[in-house]
Amino acid sequence: MEKNIMGTWKLIKFEMKTDDKISQPFGENPLGYLFYHENGRMAVLISKENRKTVSTQDITNIPETEKSQLADGFIGYTGKYEILDDKIIHHVEISFIPNWMGRPLERFYQHHNGKLVLETPAEEIEGSKFISRLIWEKI
Repeated sequence: MEKNIMGTWKLIKFEMKTDDKISQPFGENPLGYLFYHENGRMAVLISKENRKTVSTQDITNIPETEKSQLADGFIGYTGKYEILDDKIIHHVEISFIPNWMGRPLERFYQHHNGKLVLETPAEEIEGSKFISRLIWEKI
């Protein structure tokens, strides 16, 4: 394990890049934490800033009309990870997006000026190829 990966990281920037544009799906000031433990486990939570609240604290009784707003601008998953050369592989065990469970998510990584930069391989969504780039700062 690479020791300088271990610890808690705070999200600084999240961009999605295509050939002709850059977007920020979690806004200009995304909230997020990434945890890498020396036991080979990781977790990540990312959220838009200032998400709308729902009308109840009872998670078993959120009105159907409000459930979709909970998904708007939030993601999280956890599992095991391994480092292979310039990649970190997240082996997803639990995820907000059930489709990710049981599959590996590759992230190219590098350290830049005290920051951890993670990039996804190019993926195709709705006919466009994009790369997600996340910049994290150790706390």
